[in-house]
Amino acid sequence: YLAYSLPARIGYLWISGGLYRFPYYLAWVLADSACTLAGLGYNGSDAEGKPRWDRVSNCDVVGVETAQSVRVVMAEWNKGTNHWLRHYVYERLLAVKCPRGLATLATFLVSAFWHGFYAGY
Repeated sequence: YLAYSLPARIGYLWISGGLYRFPYYLAWVLADSACTLAGLGYNGSDAEGKPRWDRVSNCDVVGVETAQSVRVVMAEWNKGTNHWLRHYVYERLLAVKCPRGLATLATFLVSAFWHGFYAGY
């Protein structure tokens, strides 16, 4: 790896990262598709009157891959978990006048406990 040029190393990391994320994308898209086929994904209509089928969508693959900031990646990746953590941890801590930085740290700690402390997970 160290014998490769810097552009080759960056390309290797970019491809490796994409291949690592692919199983998550596949599982989320299949689950989203199954829920949509069962009629569970209907989320009303948009401003133009077109039906929206994104109620159970858990990841916006294009949004993650084209994100310009970490905040956008976090908003588009694992939406269900992010919504739960924001609503039940972060916003509740802010409601009791917890400093924003401490609320963010506590939310990340809860997420770490939720996902587990396994290397490479």
